[in-house]
Order: sequence, then structure tokens, then C-alpha cells
Amino acid sequence: MIDEMVTAALLAEHRRHLGGAFQNVASAWTGEARLAEIDEEIATYMQARRNNEISPRSLIALLGPLEEERDVLMADRRRHSAQVVKREEMSVEVVEEWETLPIERKRALVRESISAVVVHPVGRGGRFDPDSVEISWRQLE
Repeated sequence: MIDEMVTAALLAEHRRHLGGAFQNVASAWTGEARLAEIDEEIATYMQARRNNEISPRSLIALLGPLEEERDVLMADRRRHSAQVVKREEMSVEVVEEWETLPIERKRALVRESISAVVVHPVGRGGRFDPDSVEISWRQLE
């Protein structure tokens, strides 16, 4: 009984996300051009240093902000890639074909979506109350 409740809640949550934020995740990451510019600038400064056109101190001063921006962009690209993968994992097929999915795939989806299922006590001799089941969802970004 609890399995069916959790499955129904999981599929409802997937449907909710399919209609929400994941639909707005673009497939192409928009920071690729700037990342290429930064890599080109870094290569230019490194070549200038090899040609003794700039001092090591100047090179470090020039590279610091570029490397920081590059790190931010690369983290953003990883975050974007994860969102694209998550959107694909939460495809309509998952919801529509749940019953035919292999058990390994179902388990993976449950692990990725739910952090805990808590069944609160209903009291001595009480019958099972579906409202006593609490599902803690993982943050889906």
C-alpha cells in the first residue's frame, strides 16, 4: 500500500516538474562563447609571458580575474548540463511507461527524487492512515 502511494506521489511530482521549470531549460548553454574568449585571452597572456613581453607579476595579475570568471562559467556549465540530463531523465516516457521500466531504473529514479519516506504512528490499535505518510523530496533543479 505504501509502495503504491509513493509511486503515485513520485509520478505526480515528475508530471509537475515536466510542466514547470524543466521545460524552460535550454539545450544549449549560453556561456560557451565567453568561455572560449577567456581561454583565448589566457593563451595570449601565456604566450606574451613566454616571449618576455610581460613580467610574471603582470601575468598573475592578468590571469587572476580571468581564471575566476572561467571557474564560475565552468560551474554554470556543469549545473546547466545536470539540468539538461535531469530534464531528459524526467521525460514523459518515464511517467507514461513506469510499469514497463526495469526495476533498476525505477530504483534510481526513486533515489534521485526522494530523500526519505516517513510513516508517522497513528496510535494504538489505529488503522493505517494515508495522511500519516510524509515524503521528503530532494531538491530538483
